[in-house]
Amino acid sequence: MEKRGGRPVPGTGPGRAEFAGCAAPAASAERAAPAAPGRTPEGNLAGLRIRPFRDGDEDAVVALWEACGLVRPWNDPRRDVDRARGTGTSEIFVAVAGGGGGERVVGSVMAGFDGHRGRVYYLAAAPDCRSRGLGERSMRHAETRLEGSGAPKAMLMIREENEAVRRFYEGIGYGVERRTIMSGDRRRGRLAIPRSGIAVAPSSAVDGRGTILFHVSRWLKAPPLGKSG
Repeated sequence: MEKRGGRPVPGTGPGRAEFAGCAAPAASAERAAPAAPGRTPEGNLAGLRIRPFRDGDEDAVVALWEACGLVRPWNDPRRDVDRARGTGTSEIFVAVAGGGGGERVVGSVMAGFDGHRGRVYYLAAAPDCRSRGLGERSMRHAETRLEGSGAPKAMLMIREENEAVRRFYEGIGYGVERRTIMSGDRRRGRLAIPRSGIAVAPSSAVDGRGTILFHVSRWLKAPPLGKSG
């Protein structure tokens, strides 16, 4: 993601997509070297547009997630793609720059509506394209999709250590909510143990250790009277 970006996770949808995960170092001050003819120079967002994921995007999108640190050994990103595309409630969007043979995937976001809340995962911005509004633009695109599906609120989780990502979300209108989120490993038949009153999810299917997660959300529609969370 970016300083104004980060990384994303769906509630009913596929694996973990934490924009809340791709911490955003400052953008490089170095000028990108000229690209070969027909190629989009790295860091160049000319012709930027956000569109639905299509066949042929998978390798570039997975490489983006890996570059942003969104992939975990126990989560197969390609299975997450398949699961998201196999439902009628989740969708992956990709941000692409350039055109023709020089089109390049520079961002992504996964959004899904479970009938109660909208969930966001895999918010990512290419490392050389951060601090340029790409993360916020992708999030707004996901929010529009969720609101159009009827979701009154967008929610996601970020890891405790992702301070830059937490600041990014707070900067675009999201707030931290205190929630205990229980998760179960069906393969081992055990539940995560909540800690600190925030949220805990297993960080490994092997050792079952917990990772503290912050739960952040933003209302897309006016909240019910007296409702804040």
